Amino acid sequence: MNETALRQITFDRRLDVLEMVKASGSGHIGGSMSCMDILVCLYYEIMDTKKIISNTPDRDRFILSKGHCAEVLYTVLADLDCIPRETLQLYASFDTILAGQNAVGIATGLASVGKTVFVAGPACFLTARSYEQVKIDVAYNNANVKIIGVSAGVSYGPLGGTHTSLHDFAGVRYHCAE
Repeated sequence: MNETALRQITFDRRLDVLEMVKASGSGHIGGSMSCMDILVCLYYEIMDTKKIISNTPDRDRFILSKGHCAEVLYTVLADLDCIPRETLQLYASFDTILAGQNAVGIATGLASVGKTVFVAGPACFLTARSYEQVKIDVAYNNANVKIIGVSAGVSYGPLGGTHTSLHDFAGVRYHCAE
């Protein structure tokens, strides 16, 4: 695919993200816009999307652990007919299939079938929003999932209270130390 075509796909998916966020009244467009080029390159140039679409066992897999960028992944998957396009209008609504904070649960499932799995993301989200998955899915099942939390404690301080946490290490260390 040539550069002009990739630029058009990127532009169209950015419009999709804006429409999703507007329709739902919820979302984080900054993160989605900043990683759009990467996901378009991955899905349209590098990954074998034919295997992804046909759901074959040896298909390429991509785990997005940054829930605030889930919109970009959903728009790409809809464009490739992996999920119904009309689903995008249900983003962040009750009982939708589109949820951005599932990386730890998905990683545990992949580990349970022998895959080597790493999950990386802001420590404040991996230890707060994903705490139950870390505790029950990973620790209780002794799953071989490596969790990499970045910017722990107050290093994200300028972004506000939702991005700071002082319990990052304590909670995860307690459940995963054995």
